Amino acid sequence: MLRLLLFISLAVVPALSEPLRAEATRDDRESLEDLRERLSAELAAQVAEVQPRVDALLLEIAAARRERSPRRAAEKREALAALPPAAALVLVERLEVTDEEDEAQMWRALEAGYALRRVSSAAILPRLDELSNHTTATTRRLAIAALGAVPNPTGAARSLTALYAKRSGADRAEVLGALVRLGGPDSATAFEDAVTRADRQSVAAALSAAAARVAVEYEPIVDAALANQDLAKDVWSPLLEFIESKSGPIEPERVKRLVALPLAGSVRGDDAAELLERVGRLDLARRHVEDELDALTRSSSERIATAALVALTRMGDREAKDQLMEKLDEDVDEADKGLPNPLRARGQMKMRIGDYTGAINDLKKALREAKGQGGFVLREINVDLARAYLLNERLDKAAGALEDADLTNPRREELAALREFRVLAEHPRYGEVFEPR
Repeated sequence: MLRLLLFISLAVVPALSEPLRAEATRDDRESLEDLRERLSAELAAQVAEVQPRVDALLLEIAAARRERSPRRAAEKREALAALPPAAALVLVERLEVTDEEDEAQMWRALEAGYALRRVSSAAILPRLDELSNHTTATTRRLAIAALGAVPNPTGAARSLTALYAKRSGADRAEVLGALVRLGGPDSATAFEDAVTRADRQSVAAALSAAAARVAVEYEPIVDAALANQDLAKDVWSPLLEFIESKSGPIEPERVKRLVALPLAGSVRGDDAAELLERVGRLDLARRHVEDELDALTRSSSERIATAALVALTRMGDREAKDQLMEKLDEDVDEADKGLPNPLRARGQMKMRIGDYTGAINDLKKALREAKGQGGFVLREINVDLARAYLLNERLDKAAGALEDADLTNPRREELAALREFRVLAEHPRYGEVFEPR
């Protein structure tokens, strides 16, 4: 506490000098120094008041994590984010990790760093500056990330620009991501430099940060990254993330460049299939990429060929849909009663092509056919059904399907960690289906 109060008096109060001068001008009976001391005392009192609540919430988040309850952890994180700005002065001190093998220190620092992205203050800039040079990598990177959320973009950008020139590897990528979150000319200059040097790690961090902000001012730099096919093949996912984030019309040429990567064999296997299926979900007219996707439907890789057909189907190509569904329909028609797999396979494909109602109907029929099967089969069909309900934005039904699945505790933990289930796992009402039984 003594260290924190010293920090307030030396670092926080000078940061308030402009408003202090304004108030001193209005009331010349109170000297600037007296006013500074009074406000320093008031801030110290606010910090002393909020510190127990910050530490209690960090402990409650840790307990929720240990008890495998993402729902309660999310609730406590929301409570942490709702605390007054003085909480930032406590949280910044919790970033410090002295022993990276100490699990308690690590989780506390990580949660504090996460909270600082939502509860920040210009007053913590000097301390973040100091921690960005910490000997422990975790503390350094958390402090750098927090700089990107400080409500003093000029000061934070100055610090981050200086760090960008000195750092390399993961630290440099963290710096660029934080700079892009802040925005401004310094971030564009650094982003362009990373693309020119083909610094894959830094470019990926910058693209993800730009997508989160829906920052269109970086589009010329994104185009430069796309033009470098050797770079683009390694950062295709954040490039696509940036394209997906746009609220306006999508530039077809950017998508064509991405589709060209699996066509040239630069991106292969599961990565190529994921790229193609994500392209299919874009609001883009089929004519812009039809030739490339048609060529990929003839790929020697069944996974890639199927993904190209899925993309075309989602873009409205009836022939592609018929080609995808013909064999699946035949398998369902010819299946013996009591064999759920053909219905399940067709339901899974309907999810991929965006027919969520059709997927739900098939999976419900598969459940009826699976009544005589083992518990594992029933469980996994219910998991698929929950996915289909989530895609159809029916959280209540998704929770019900998982309840019916009678999941083992390891399977609950596994599903809760998946991005597609996160909205359900952290829901205040339905998230309890992921808690251990």
